[in-house]
Amino acid sequence: MNKPKKITIKHYLEKRCIKPKLINNIPHWEVYISITVNRKTTNLKSSIFELFNTIDDLHKKESKVIENEVKELETKIRLELNKDNNYSFTQPRRRIAINEFKTIIKLEKEILELKRKCKNQQSKIYKLEQLKLKLE
Repeated sequence: MNKPKKITIKHYLEKRCIKPKLINNIPHWEVYISITVNRKTTNLKSSIFELFNTIDDLHKKESKVIENEVKELETKIRLELNKDNNYSFTQPRRRIAINEFKTIIKLEKEILELKRKCKNQQSKIYKLEQLKLKLE
């Protein structure tokens, strides 16, 4: 029987590549996630948009969000590992939707807007066809 694969998920402040943003002359950085699966590490931007000065501040203010983000990522990766034992997590082309409900609502609004535009176009086409018939 195979031993379960180790998944490591850590939050950190990206200090290497990104310049800090100064808030009251104190440098603050964005929050990133380091995900290691099958000895391959991927770094993603976290769903936490707030900037932090120290990692301790991050853990004090956002501990629940960090917990939820780690659980969700881990379950998604475990599901993939159950399908394919050689699975290695790579950075997705689009951000992982941590709060999928907001994404669904946004997509539904876009669909309704497109349907409304389509309906307007159909009515314009109908009016033009009627005008064309009258002119003939």
